[in-house]
Amino acid sequence: MHVYERLVAAGESVGLKHAGLKALASLRMEKGYRDYGHDVDNTDSVLEAGLGFAVDLAKPGGFIGRDAVLATLAVVRDEGGGRYLVRSGNARSAARLRWR
Repeated sequence: MHVYERLVAAGESVGLKHAGLKALASLRMEKGYRDYGHDVDNTDSVLEAGLGFAVDLAKPGGFIGRDAVLATLAVVRDEGGGRYLVRSGNARSAARLRWR
């Protein structure tokens, strides 16, 4: 039996449904999954990508880029810096991005 057939058989009891690549791509937005090349790339920081929750700033030995993340957090928290989302080109409806 092929792996695909085993997966389909195993999924029957839990309501496995087939979904095309485009369906999966649109549903990822609902779950907050990032698609490299569309949502994020190598020019985005971990905070800009919304992945600050996945970074352990207290990791023993640190990590590459830790100082940059801490500097960005300092600006956002202490100086009121950060990025803004502007809808329909109207600055009055700007909503501040929350970086944690």
